[in-house]
Amino acid sequence: MKDRNELAPRRILVTGAGGFVGARLLPALRRAFPAARLVAGSRRGEAPPGWDAAAVMELGDAPALIAALKAERPEALI
Repeated sequence: MKDRNELAPRRILVTGAGGFVGARLLPALRRAFPAARLVAGSRRGEAPPGWDAAAVMELGDAPALIAALKAERPEALI
């Protein structure tokens, strides 16, 4: 059986990270996955405080979304 930490995602991309839900999700993700790289997906590509990085993405813009996914290679997408 694998260790729980082995199964934990190392890269998590959260769409709408600067919004109401995304902002409240950050502390829970930090507690649950302390070693993970948390990437904030936003239209402007700016990481709100506490996030490790940002990815420029608009869910309605398929090419931009694909580019962000290729660049960040998240193991979890929220």
